[in-house]
Amino acid sequence: MKLISTLSHVILFDLAFANPISSSSSLEARDVSCRLKSGIDRGNCRNGPSLEYSVIRYVYPNENIGVNCNKFWDPANGNWWWDWVPGWGCWVSRSIVVSGCDKGVPDCSWWGP
Repeated sequence: MKLISTLSHVILFDLAFANPISSSSSLEARDVSCRLKSGIDRGNCRNGPSLEYSVIRYVYPNENIGVNCNKFWDPANGNWWWDWVPGWGCWVSRSIVVSGCDKGVPDCSWWGP
C-alpha cells in the first residue's frame, strides 16, 4: 500500500511539472525550438515582455521552448528582446536562450500595452 501511495505522489509530481512541448516533433508548425543557454539552471517565463511582469512558469535546461514571435521591449531593465511562447502563454527573455535559435520569427505586432 505504501508503494502505491509513493508511486501516486511521484506520478502527480511529474504531471504537475510536465512540459507541454516534450520534443521538437511536438512543436506547432509556427514555432521554432529554443533552449536555455548553457549554464542557466532555470529561467523565468513571464506574463508580459518585461521584468515588471510576474513569473508564471519556470523553464529548465531539458525543455524545448516553442517560440513563434518576439518583441523589442523593456529597455529600462536591459532586456531588449523577448520571445513569445504560445504553448505556455508567456514570454522568455532572449538573453537566456541559445543565441540565434529564434532567428527569422516575426515581430509580435499584436502585443502592446
